[in-house]
Amino acid sequence: NFQVSYLRQLYAGKTTWLTGASLKEMLVYTDNNIGLLNSLGLYANIAAKKETGTKGTLSANLAFPLMALNSRLPWHNTVSSPIDSETKTLFKKGTRLVGPVKFRMFQLNIHYDMHLSQRWSLGAGYSFTWLNIPYYQPLKSCLNAIQLQTLYNF
Repeated sequence: NFQVSYLRQLYAGKTTWLTGASLKEMLVYTDNNIGLLNSLGLYANIAAKKETGTKGTLSANLAFPLMALNSRLPWHNTVSSPIDSETKTLFKKGTRLVGPVKFRMFQLNIHYDMHLSQRWSLGAGYSFTWLNIPYYQPLKSCLNAIQLQTLYNF
């Protein structure tokens, strides 16, 4: 996963609420041998942040796709054609621009960050992603991840 987000503050009180959008690149290889999924998508985000003292922040973020460019390889994970290049064959046969109906997904992230300075933080988090793609060969997946991270705030 690689994600870049832009969030705007909606409300600031004991809990700060934010909303915005993110651009996310995701590569998924499933264990049921139905091929590799590469997805570049535009997501809507809703987030909440709460300060847990002078040095800590607890945050949660929920994201769901608005649209995505999904590339699916066949089960043998190769793209070959006697006429076209591999890239042209992939985009001709296995790539689709899809909306939320053909790309059902949501992602929940929960993070705790310890502030080292005004701009730098160290943190740990949990990420849960549910994914359901009904076309080509249907793909259903639940992904869990525990993450360690470094944050830099602009």
